[in-house]
Amino acid sequence: MRFGADIWVLYPKLGLEDTLRVMEDLELRYIEYPYELFKSSRPEDVEARVAEVAGVAESYNLIPYQLHAEYGDICFELSSPDEGVRGSAFRRLCRWIEYASKLGVRVLVVHAAFPRPSLDMRYDEVVKRIIELNVSYV
Repeated sequence: MRFGADIWVLYPKLGLEDTLRVMEDLELRYIEYPYELFKSSRPEDVEARVAEVAGVAESYNLIPYQLHAEYGDICFELSSPDEGVRGSAFRRLCRWIEYASKLGVRVLVVHAAFPRPSLDMRYDEVVKRIIELNVSYV
């Protein structure tokens, strides 16, 4: 059986190359890239970082298996009643599919859309909205 780990267990304490080297030395086979490795407010910065990481990772005998997509505010934005906000968030999320492809990963972890907590909405209404939105995205 082969094992892997999220590089977040060592990175950023160790740099990217040292993290990958240690994982290779531990005879791990698979790696997950955390969202934090690519976190930026500008898409062009994320794209540059994806290219950099993909280039560095090629030098190691590791299989990039999983990427964690953006999470946080985007989860609220995906459930926004404003169609423009939802559309923008969805396009941002779609870019993560491209990043996954460029990094050669097989699994992209995506958190579901959910509304911001509100005292104006009953729990059953929140659940119904979450189901409607997430099914519509699929």
